[in-house]
Amino acid sequence: MSGQLSYAIHSREENFNQVYQVIAEVVEALGLTGAEKYRFAVCVSEAFTNAFYHGNHGDPGKTIQLRFRWDERGLEFAIEDEGQGRLEDVDLRLDLKDVNPEKTGGRGVAIMRGYADRIAVEEKAGGGLRFTLSWRLRPEAQSVEGS
Repeated sequence: MSGQLSYAIHSREENFNQVYQVIAEVVEALGLTGAEKYRFAVCVSEAFTNAFYHGNHGDPGKTIQLRFRWDERGLEFAIEDEGQGRLEDVDLRLDLKDVNPEKTGGRGVAIMRGYADRIAVEEKAGGGLRFTLSWRLRPEAQSVEGS
C-alpha cells in the first residue's frame, strides 16, 4: 500500500470546499478512521487556512501546492504557499496548551504540532513556505487463528 497525490489549488475563498474534497479522497485511499482521520483532517485544513491567509494573503493569482505520500508505515503531507513568509514568522514551539480560545488566530501551528507526529517548515527558493507534516500509521490489529 503506497501512493501519492498532488494538487494545486488557487487561493480563492470558494476553493476551501475543494480542500475538503481532497481530504476526503486521501482519507478514503488510506482507510483512515477514528483519531487518525480526525488528526489528519484537522491538520490539512489548518495548513491550508494558514497558507491561504498568512502565506498567499487570499491572492487569487497565487496557488497552494498540496502533496500527499504514503506507504505501509506512514503518511507525509507537504503544503507550499507563494507568499513572502520567513522561518522567523513561524513559532514551532507553540503547544496546544498555549492556544487561547478567545482569539480568532494563532492556533494553526499549535494544532498541527499537537496532531501530527512530526512537523517541519522551510523557506522556499523564490519565496513562500513549505510545511511538511507526517504521521505513523497504526497497523490494524491482526487476528491469529487458533489463539
